[in-house]
Amino acid sequence: MDTRFVSMLGAVFFIAGAAHADDPGKHASFALFAGGNVAMPGSFRGQTVPFDTGDPSGSLVYHDLKFEDAYDNRYTMGGEFDYAFTPRISGFARIGYSTFDGREHDVGTFTSTTGQSPVKANFDDTSSREYDLGARYTFMPGARWQPFVGAAFD
Repeated sequence: MDTRFVSMLGAVFFIAGAAHADDPGKHASFALFAGGNVAMPGSFRGQTVPFDTGDPSGSLVYHDLKFEDAYDNRYTMGGEFDYAFTPRISGFARIGYSTFDGREHDVGTFTSTTGQSPVKANFDDTSSREYDLGARYTFMPGARWQPFVGAAFD
């Protein structure tokens, strides 16, 4: 997504809310978060049709590999700015950062006339950054339990 568009959209949300608010401090909040990563969805898709090799003669088949097979979870951290336009409707901007430890893993099998051998890959450490802009609708504002639905642009 174009960062100028996200910045402009964020400014429009903030200005529109500030225009209707008596005291912006009553409607705005900022939260920081940090902790361990629990899981990361996704997978790597290998070649499913055997790949023939010339020297040495044989075939190579890659296995499906989940993100959690290649990386150990480390930590995540970030911050969120939230602005309540009404007691039920709020907009938010969130920034997050996560890191993952790479490891060695079997990714396939090489089959030749002499037998089978595992194909290994070494995955380096990696990180991800998340930038979200979204809104929430709260069903029971002011209650101890506040269920909501929300949507965000990444």
